[in-house]
This record gives sequence, C-alpha cells and structure tokens, in this order.
Amino acid sequence: FNKRASALEVCEPNSLDELQDRTNVLLFGDSLGDLNMSQGLTQSNIIKVGFLNDRLDRLPEYLSKFDVVILGDPGMDVSLKLLRDIASA
Repeated sequence: FNKRASALEVCEPNSLDELQDRTNVLLFGDSLGDLNMSQGLTQSNIIKVGFLNDRLDRLPEYLSKFDVVILGDPGMDVSLKLLRDIASA
C-alpha cells in the first residue's frame, strides 16, 4: 500500500519529470489499495486493470473501481494481450 508515483522521486531523482511527457498510464493491481499507485501523476488517461484472484463477493466493488477486472489467475497472457491490443490501436 506504499506504492505511489511520488515514491519514484525518492528512488530515482527527476524520474517524475521524465514521465510528465507521457500521456497514458496502465495501472495493474490486485487490491483496491493499488488504485493509489497513480497518485502523484498528472496524466489524465489512466486505465486501471484489477486482478481478482479469489473472493468473488468483491466483484461489484472491483468493477466499480477498476476499468478492467481479470478473474482467476490467468498468468501474464491476458495482460500481454491487452497491452498488444492497446499498442496496435
């Protein structure tokens, strides 16, 4: 829960400056707390992808917070396909 974009500046000085020219962000997370990872970024185009491995009772909450929800544990295949589809559009 301490993964925020602002932490980049502590680890790598000027790294946030390098990201400011980027217009899009893909955020991948497996908990609702991971939604905070985009804090500190100014990009307006953020696609949030959530992994819900278990606890399907939380599906409505995940669907309301993430743009895409991936169920189960599909490995990286689904994520890579999503990246390829976005890159080719």
